[in-house]
Amino acid sequence: DDCSQDPNSRKKDKDKTVLFAGSFNPAHNGHLAMVKYLSTRYKEVILVIGMNPNKTYQVSPSDRAVLLEKMVSASGISKSRVRVEVISGYIWRYAMAQNVEILFRGIRTWEKDGKDEQALHLLNTWGPVVYGPLKWPIKTIFIEGQPKYEALSSTLIRNRCSLVKRGNRRGITLSMHDFVPKDTIEEVIDAYCS
Repeated sequence: DDCSQDPNSRKKDKDKTVLFAGSFNPAHNGHLAMVKYLSTRYKEVILVIGMNPNKTYQVSPSDRAVLLEKMVSASGISKSRVRVEVISGYIWRYAMAQNVEILFRGIRTWEKDGKDEQALHLLNTWGPVVYGPLKWPIKTIFIEGQPKYEALSSTLIRNRCSLVKRGNRRGITLSMHDFVPKDTIEEVIDAYCS
């Protein structure tokens, strides 16, 4: 956030639809903190789970979308300002069709996630120019997570859930309290323990 920007820009932001894309495989409290911030600043936040039809997922994109919707509700985020969509194809193309003004990408830190995000940013920037329709690219903003979530990742959660097979479900459940909303812990474990 640029503190020197025009004070009226926050009012202008309230009229914007923005898109926050991720695998949300699974979503976690770091993602949800970003969604909460965006939902207080913008008119509508579209959470997009991209789907590659040629890829097999442990948890399907549609199941992740249902889980993400439950997490949004459990986090106290206004559902009237947030919607979850699963799409196949280019995210920038979907964003243009939805009249999105800003694409957001969440990162833990630039050092941890920057290299991978740069490749996606190039696709979102040059995709509209190269593949059409010939339109100016949608602005992309990288939003860095809160420092307390820097070590949290979807991979960490999936790895914890896989330990349930070894028989310590209660311990895994207790360890997940800082990772995902309390009301969704059991669903996350059930989805990712296989």
